[in-house]
Amino acid sequence: MVAAKSVGCKRQRKGRDILSKTEMMVTFFAWIGGLVSGDIGKFVLGAAGALFIAWFNTRLGIWRDERADKRKREGQLAYSTALLVAALRQYMKNCMLVMNDRGEPDREQGEYMNWITSLPSPRFSYSDKIDWTLLDPQLMYEILSLPTVEEEQEGIVESAYEQSSPPDRHGWIEERQLRYAELAAIAANHLVEIHKKHPMKFTGEPTDSIREITLKLVALEEARKKEQEDNAFWLAEMQKKQTPPPPVVENSLAPAK
Repeated sequence: MVAAKSVGCKRQRKGRDILSKTEMMVTFFAWIGGLVSGDIGKFVLGAAGALFIAWFNTRLGIWRDERADKRKREGQLAYSTALLVAALRQYMKNCMLVMNDRGEPDREQGEYMNWITSLPSPRFSYSDKIDWTLLDPQLMYEILSLPTVEEEQEGIVESAYEQSSPPDRHGWIEERQLRYAELAAIAANHLVEIHKKHPMKFTGEPTDSIREITLKLVALEEARKKEQEDNAFWLAEMQKKQTPPPPVVENSLAPAK
């Protein structure tokens, strides 16, 4: 009996709580209704609505501006990337032509007296319409540093030319092929990085060109290594021929005849 009474009391208290909450809600809405129906309530409600509309219009304008700015930046990035990819691809192809250039004899005056290149040395150039600030910072720095690397490579080629002898200029053409193969590899690597960091429909990895450049670099390095080994061998042979035999020293302790 005690337990049953306890349960009954709890249910009564719970019912009173629910009733009191319901009464509070009814009272609250009634107060809101009365407030709205009055002049002050209408004024407050109208002001709140006006503020909300003003806020909504402001946020909508900001959203539209941000969306338009985003589209504009995406268009500028696509345009800049297209200009840069086109410049790098052309430069890579020009360097690949030079890496296969074996030169030719200068026969303007009959029998040739010197060896000259068949192709001019390429120079990396790009449009001034490229917006570099839209690109990845590290990628931007590396591409803008390419003319400096190009100048260093050309200095090595010029040094090889000065050390070579006419008419064949042996070693100079091979050095020129090697240095521009390395520049072609750098340009190809930039194209790969652009595709990774700014992928678009017109970007991609120049797989075939990379394979050709790699094979050429390996062949040039092997040829240089063999030439160094041959030069070392012939130098050793020449030293053997030029070294006089050691003098014969008579033994002073030998018995006199």
